[in-house]
Amino acid sequence: MNPNEIIDRLNDILKTAPKVCNEYYDTKATYENLKELQKSMIAAIGKGFTGSEASREREALGSQEYKDYLKGLENARTEHYKALSLFKRMEIALAVCQSMNKIMTAQINISNFE
Repeated sequence: MNPNEIIDRLNDILKTAPKVCNEYYDTKATYENLKELQKSMIAAIGKGFTGSEASREREALGSQEYKDYLKGLENARTEHYKALSLFKRMEIALAVCQSMNKIMTAQINISNFE
């Protein structure tokens, strides 16, 4: 990579960084919020059933409403990990470009002394 390519790549990363970061944190918050609702969801669904607490919980865990919740939770988890993967790739690309920029700057400085 020449210096101009590094600068162009850094600029591309910096342009997309806000969107990537926002998507990562939004998907993380959605997933964590849905995960925190799990026990409340079981209890809320279980209120629609009769019997002991354990019996209501078993019924709730087998209900279509709870299965739909789990499907939504799985989708949120998948989106979160996709966004995390993109976020990490962006971090790595940025670090590589920054390192290459330092190396090229050092090479320029060395060649100025020759």
